[in-house]
Amino acid sequence: MINVAFCVDESMLVPLQVAIASLVEHANEDIRIFIGREARKVSLVPAVAQVAQTAHKKGHAGKVDLVDLPIDLSRFHRFPGLHGNWMTFGRLLLPELLQDEERCLYLDADILVSADLIDLWSQSLADVWLAGVAFTQLGRAREREVFVRYGLDFDSPYFNAGVLLMDLHGFRRERIVDRCVEVLHEIQDLFSVVDQTALNIVCYEKWLNLDRQWNQPIWPGENPSCAGDSGVLHYVGSPKPWDFMGRWLNPGGYLWFDVYRRYSDIMIFPKGAGMWLKQAERTIRLAGSYARVIRRRMAKG
Repeated sequence: MINVAFCVDESMLVPLQVAIASLVEHANEDIRIFIGREARKVSLVPAVAQVAQTAHKKGHAGKVDLVDLPIDLSRFHRFPGLHGNWMTFGRLLLPELLQDEERCLYLDADILVSADLIDLWSQSLADVWLAGVAFTQLGRAREREVFVRYGLDFDSPYFNAGVLLMDLHGFRRERIVDRCVEVLHEIQDLFSVVDQTALNIVCYEKWLNLDRQWNQPIWPGENPSCAGDSGVLHYVGSPKPWDFMGRWLNPGGYLWFDVYRRYSDIMIFPKGAGMWLKQAERTIRLAGSYARVIRRRMAKG
């Protein structure tokens, strides 16, 4: 049984369904999918169930279980979050919430699975607390000034937290969550902190650097040249393929839309004026990202 966890709010309901469809389609074994959501919100399991069931019929997976996972994020509300969203901190609490599990594969919802994840799941975590994929070096990360405070080697790799194989027992034993919260308190005056920063500090030299195929980044405006060799594609940066103008600004978005089109007729979409307002606020907040991507697209002709 592979344990997979997502931590999302309703605004990510559509990409979550696409991610789950791609995950289940490629699975060849039993899989348990934890759908983490803020405790005061409604469960998202009913909204993704039909897509998961349909993908199950198309693929070769064994048993597929969907599990609602309410998460109390109150201890993180003092921090700014990522684009005003605190669900990113949910993955930090997985070791506390999944007390009966030894390990868990955390996935961001802005991913696309293109291979069976059993090889990723089976990675040895001996002497490390998690496994992830390095995107850059500490000295090249945006928060490098934070790493100076902790005396970390700038040449050391910096992992992206969008795909993490977590040793839950090790996290509990070493108090990783409490230590990450302590770091977040210490550095919030230096940087608009997120849990990825804290994890890179606390797990320094205690994580396994995986092959890039398990978290292949696709940036806005770039073609996914390595998509065919990847097990997990990750739409990093903004705008995403599903954002306003995202289809045009993400050449690699066609892979995401290939899956979306196969399931769009049975998908559940967020409803209500509040959701439209949230999407509009996100578009305005990402104005700088839109401008940079558009300039790059125009420069390329």
